[in-house]
Amino acid sequence: MGKCLFCNNPCYKHFVVCFDCYMTTHAAEEGTDIAERLTRPVPTVPLPPQPGPFTTEYQTTPCDVVEEPPRMPGGEVTLDEHAATPLPPGRGQPTPHAFPPLSLGQKTLFPGSHPAMQAPPQQTGNPPPGQKKSQFIAYTGPLRARQLPGVRKPATQQPQTGKKKKWVRLVLTCLLLLAMLIIFIDGILVGIAYFQPKKETASGSSVPVLSLSSSKAEYGQQLTISVQNFKPQTRVYLSRDLHEPIKTDTGKSVVKVGDDGKAEARITIDRGWKPGLHAIQAEDIISRFTASAALRIAEGSAQPAIFQLSTRTLDMGLAYEGANTIQMLTLSNGGNGNITWTVSSDQPWLQATPNQGSFSSSQVIAVGVQRAHLAPGKYTGTLKFTSNVGLPQTVAVSMEVQALPTNPGAVLQATPVVMDYNAFDGNADPKPQTMVISNPGTEPLYWKLNSIISIKTLHSDVIKELHDRDDNWLRLDQTSGTIPPQGSANIPVTVNSKNLVPGTYLSTLVFSVNEGQNAYNSPQSISIALTIQPRCGITAGIGQLSFVTVAGQGNPSNQSITLSPVGSCQEAIDWNATASTNWVTIAPAKGQIKDAANPATPAISITANTFSPGTYYSSIIIRTPQSTLTIAISLRVQAVLTPNSPIMRASPLNVNFAVNQGQPAPPGQTVTITNTGKSPLIWDASVDNQVSWLSASPLKGSIPAGQTGQLLLSVDPSDLTPGTYVGQIVLHGKDTHDKEAGGNPQTITVNFTISPPCSMAQPSQSTIAFSAIQGSANPASRVITFTATGNCSWPLQWQATVSSDAPWLKVTSTDSSLNGTGTTASVNVQPDITGLTPGNYTAQVTLTAQDQDRQTAKGSPQTFQVSLTVLQPCTLQFSATEFAFTQHQGQAVDAQILTLRETGACAYPITWTAKSDSDWLSVTDSGQDSGNGSGITIGIKSTSLAPGSYKGNITISATGNGGATVQGGQSIPVTLTVVGSTVSGVVVACQDGNCTKSSPLAGATVTLSGNGGNYNATADSNGNFILNGVANGSYTLTANGTQDNKRYAVSMNLTVSGDTSSVSLKAVASG
Repeated sequence: MGKCLFCNNPCYKHFVVCFDCYMTTHAAEEGTDIAERLTRPVPTVPLPPQPGPFTTEYQTTPCDVVEEPPRMPGGEVTLDEHAATPLPPGRGQPTPHAFPPLSLGQKTLFPGSHPAMQAPPQQTGNPPPGQKKSQFIAYTGPLRARQLPGVRKPATQQPQTGKKKKWVRLVLTCLLLLAMLIIFIDGILVGIAYFQPKKETASGSSVPVLSLSSSKAEYGQQLTISVQNFKPQTRVYLSRDLHEPIKTDTGKSVVKVGDDGKAEARITIDRGWKPGLHAIQAEDIISRFTASAALRIAEGSAQPAIFQLSTRTLDMGLAYEGANTIQMLTLSNGGNGNITWTVSSDQPWLQATPNQGSFSSSQVIAVGVQRAHLAPGKYTGTLKFTSNVGLPQTVAVSMEVQALPTNPGAVLQATPVVMDYNAFDGNADPKPQTMVISNPGTEPLYWKLNSIISIKTLHSDVIKELHDRDDNWLRLDQTSGTIPPQGSANIPVTVNSKNLVPGTYLSTLVFSVNEGQNAYNSPQSISIALTIQPRCGITAGIGQLSFVTVAGQGNPSNQSITLSPVGSCQEAIDWNATASTNWVTIAPAKGQIKDAANPATPAISITANTFSPGTYYSSIIIRTPQSTLTIAISLRVQAVLTPNSPIMRASPLNVNFAVNQGQPAPPGQTVTITNTGKSPLIWDASVDNQVSWLSASPLKGSIPAGQTGQLLLSVDPSDLTPGTYVGQIVLHGKDTHDKEAGGNPQTITVNFTISPPCSMAQPSQSTIAFSAIQGSANPASRVITFTATGNCSWPLQWQATVSSDAPWLKVTSTDSSLNGTGTTASVNVQPDITGLTPGNYTAQVTLTAQDQDRQTAKGSPQTFQVSLTVLQPCTLQFSATEFAFTQHQGQAVDAQILTLRETGACAYPITWTAKSDSDWLSVTDSGQDSGNGSGITIGIKSTSLAPGSYKGNITISATGNGGATVQGGQSIPVTLTVVGSTVSGVVVACQDGNCTKSSPLAGATVTLSGNGGNYNATADSNGNFILNGVANGSYTLTANGTQDNKRYAVSMNLTVSGDTSSVSLKAVASG
């Protein structure tokens, strides 16, 4: 009880004047009817928006005149008329920014005071049956317990002079005016604070939020997903768990927000929702801000995740050298939870994309084989899948390579057979990668990009919703071209990830030849995967907190939530939390989370000591820079059953376990059960039937009044994958007469976090193949990427080393650290062919990683193979290295053929030219060779050369298609021998004037002189002579000799135009 400000007599608690003084003083001052004053309507005061998805407006109404509140057995005044009462489900609680009017019982004191003083009382729920809501009001304003000092009444009443009465009246009046002034100023200040517009902050009501019509559902149930405070007219993508799209009842996963920033979508829970907890997300596709909440499927029993493959064998069939073959493989989860996986290949020709990932239901990957640079024959290989579920699984892959024909013409070859990209939601596009179009054939290849085929995945339909078309996220800088035989072209491949939501996308590039052209292995395909990691966010692993208490028995036990990072978090996360009602408190209300190994565990407390029996609802909104998380709060306030009933309490109501995957189970933890009632408590515990990893002991017991008992909780991580698991244990209590105990039931929430080990993923490709022509420029570099995930002490430091026997290979990178889970590192691979002879070269690149604690990441080291084929340059080969001709003067000579061929990597057709450095030497001046060889004609074009030996040269050079270099050009020497005519005959000595009688003039000297030169011969014993190599021309032929001591001589004219025989020289004696 308090004391009256005027008469110092007892008055009701929380009031400053008694009822009599109130009626006397204020009726006299204002001259108004007291009944009218007590029933004057109180104006409506709208409350400002409350944080979260709830808004409330209250109206105060006139109160009926009532008698003194009833007293409890102990003599205290009960405040049931003013206690907090239940709200309708879904409504929030107002924050008491303004205080209620001062009252006598339920009559307003100073009804004409400042409006702020007439702010509505806190109304918290529905009134008991039969009682008006206007009679059911809670006063929780700042003056609720305020009592101004009373004026002490004199011990005895003695006559007082008029002066003293006047003085006392003046003091009382001043005190009253002072009280009114204090109340007036206080009201103004509270009103200013109440109605002052608030600057939007991280915890303001303008934060985008998501709420569910129920945080628990069963199969066949319909739920409403509500979002608000999003940007007007934006579109929101709805997803669950690992950002798998949610199909609403309209068949869409993208909903449009209205002008008020709100939108609703209805979903039906089908069997595709596995039992257990699911994360529900709504992402603004423009700002990428994500709001989330949690939904628990309460029907069925949750099973451990089971990694399944759609097949264990793949037959890629028979195809020609250089051909690719691609087949799809489906990974699925036969249980609950999430699966993280990687795949590796034991053969460089066998690859898969993506080569790692996470899923909760299923995922499609592409498996490809490439036959480039493989000899004909049969091949087998194995894909090994390693996951966080059970033992590794394998897929056996077989294929066969068929030899190309000797002269195949154009051949289409595209490498690598698969490519893999990684990006982050809303961030920059990943770096371009390079594919190679090559032609190992003998004729030019005229190629083009024929089509881009989108492979059906969980997220492929979302692209159509976002862009109203099959928006292609792939782009090639070059879509057609010409490749010479044995040539190649590097084609940059770019992906556009900014317009896509988190998930995995898969497309196939199909290449073919132009219309009217032919080529082996046309068409040819390359599969490309793009994985977009979600933005950094936060999870609590729970969707709702439930509290139970007994009216008038204090507040329920505190609960805590475990806040852990999710998505691609590279730095610490700043967070803050706000409640939608003032009876929910979070401590601490803000903080920072470094990583999954260091979560935040704020405590949630409830102020319910003045609440009447009923059920109350609220919510907590946890915000990070790019996301919000909504957690529903329910409070059940029970009525006191009987004075001697047992009352059950449990503490803590939240238990957290954490362990790294592969480690043994952590020690058990104890929950204390307390009986605060006045009779024995009989209790039992039931464990959530959806979880097999949680157990409790003992499962029942009894606790005497005022005593405690203990419940031991244990967890088993052996069948669980990395993630956060939530289970519940419900405590039921009753008395010895099987009647419900106060505080029944108590729900204990168990959070079990299994962190993945710090792991280094496989590189994006297990092998890279380069080819180059000896003496040409180095081939274009290629990029290999890899990521790291798990519970690491970030950042990870990594390095790449090349096997010591490969000085021709260099690997570089712009960054040597990985700063957070899911981040990508890039390795630039560049071969240098300087000084290398034709042949095949191989090398191995090793990737290693350590965290800040110098702990080696799981999976480190990783390796990939690099092969380099140095091709012999296109080189000319000739059938002869020199030519020789012999020509009889004046006569034609047959031409000779020089055969030209090529070896090495040639770009056909080869265009060759031949030149002669001599006028008498003729040669075919140009021609083309398509790989079958070409003949060059060499001839002698002059018949007028004088007898003798002549030398000349033919120079031959060539270029490949498109100006490609051809080596081996030569200068081939040609020798010509011109042979003169033969002049032969006989010389005789005449014995008479008519030379009727003669004899051979043995030893005669025969001389042929003329414009063709001088030629000499000596006659034999028979007088015969021969002159060889006589050039054609006019000559004088003479002969001189001696016989029987006589000298003989003869002279004649002779024209030589060829071999001349039977020339008769008749010499006569000279004196």
